[in-house]
Amino acid sequence: MKRLLITFALVLSFVSCSWLTSFYVANKSDKPIVVTYRYKQYKNPKTQETICYFEESKELPRVCKENDCRTLQPDEYRYDKDKCELEVTLAPGEAIKVAEICCTYTGPDERFAHRFDVGELTIKTPSGLIRYDGFELLKAFKKKDDTLYVLEYRG
Repeated sequence: MKRLLITFALVLSFVSCSWLTSFYVANKSDKPIVVTYRYKQYKNPKTQETICYFEESKELPRVCKENDCRTLQPDEYRYDKDKCELEVTLAPGEAIKVAEICCTYTGPDERFAHRFDVGELTIKTPSGLIRYDGFELLKAFKKKDDTLYVLEYRG
């Protein structure tokens, strides 16, 4: 009976993540912009080592233009390990995924803030800097569909 309950709990935990929601920054202007985002850092409870989500995910940054996406080469972005910060230049019409939330994200709500791995985002534009952090950043993304939220820079 105990084994059956454990199996049921495991199956239920896999089913509970009904979808992943992706968060993109899109350059809708006619000039390049520089997007810098800083991931939250965590302490490994066993080793007390500082962990950065970017390194843990092992997912290289991908830039998309319309429906065509490509993985960036190391010389196309800057990663600062000490700050846990990634910087990329987006040409007009390009977008980059900066985060993902699992398990039925339904819009900006304080209860999702801890699941959002980016703590700060800056957009360097020809007119100056735009900076978002904390819950304000999560609210800056607008829903496109159930699995896609986009922060659009229009210039």
